[in-house]
Amino acid sequence: MSDPNQQKINDIIVKYGLHPDWIYVKHGVRFIKKIGIDKLAIGIGSPIDMQLAHISDHAVVIKATVVVNTVKFTVFGEVSPQNNKFPYPVAVAEKRARSRVLLSALGLHGFLFGEDEIDFVVQANKLLDARAKAAKDSEDNLLNKIKEKKK
Repeated sequence: MSDPNQQKINDIIVKYGLHPDWIYVKHGVRFIKKIGIDKLAIGIGSPIDMQLAHISDHAVVIKATVVVNTVKFTVFGEVSPQNNKFPYPVAVAEKRARSRVLLSALGLHGFLFGEDEIDFVVQANKLLDARAKAAKDSEDNLLNKIKEKKK
């Protein structure tokens, strides 16, 4: 069975003239390089409105809005010390907001991520994997206890 998300991505590659190497998989997640995001922005042809929504020592949030075919898409790109290791948080938040709004407008956000989100997505996947392992260990422990009681 073919992956419908991969077909959407293939259609976007063709429609917007992306190089297939600009989309890659790392840690089981699909990412698109910044050059691909830039090409999508040009291809969509609608301006992206970017606004600084919040800035503090703890977080930066950028609000991005784009209108495509009369449909308005608004997303946020956020950065905090917990999900960013680069010394330029405003730029990272802006890149995340930009890629998220473009990918949302194309129906791909959640299936394809901007490469600026690698650390964020990988951390989330590690957390999910750790939770799944803890749940499995707990289940195994409970089953072992039940088996011991039956002996």
